[in-house]
Parts: sequence; C-alpha cells; structure tokens
Amino acid sequence: MELDMMTSDDLTAMATLDFTKINDGWLNTMPNDLLGAELIRKCAGKLYVSGDCDKILDNMKTGRVTIKKAHERTMRALHQAFANKNHLECTIEG
Repeated sequence: MELDMMTSDDLTAMATLDFTKINDGWLNTMPNDLLGAELIRKCAGKLYVSGDCDKILDNMKTGRVTIKKAHERTMRALHQAFANKNHLECTIEG
C-alpha cells in the first residue's frame, strides 16, 4: 500500500473532496473511513482537506476507525487557517 511508503515524521498531506461532484448515494461514505483515518494518523493530523472539514471528519468517524482528538484539533486548526481562501502557497523540500 502506498501509505506504507509514507514514513516521515514531518509528513503533511492534502486531499481534495468536492461533495458537489459526488453521487448522492456515496456522500456519506466519502472519504473512505479507513483510508482517511490512516492518512490522518500518518500525518499526525496535518491533513488539509479542501471542502467541508467537519463533514469530512464526521464521515470518517465510523465504527471501524478511531481518530485521536489531538489529530482532529490539528486538522481543524490547519483547515481554519485556509478557510475562505481560493489558493494555497506551499514549499516542497526534497
């Protein structure tokens, strides 16, 4: 699995999810709960999601996964920093 290749302690990720483009029958299953929770864990909550962060987190919290509260707080804070902005600036170091 590609997530196994993500081993950096400084990992930060971005995921796009446009609920207006998803078929109504799939809205409550996006993103995949297991995949989303594992990505949040790998990033220690440093996952930026475009779209409704609260709705995305709610959809991930199922009986199959647990998301640490600290990771949720980090994710919400990161998302809040970019609320109402139409672009992101980032630096990629290699």
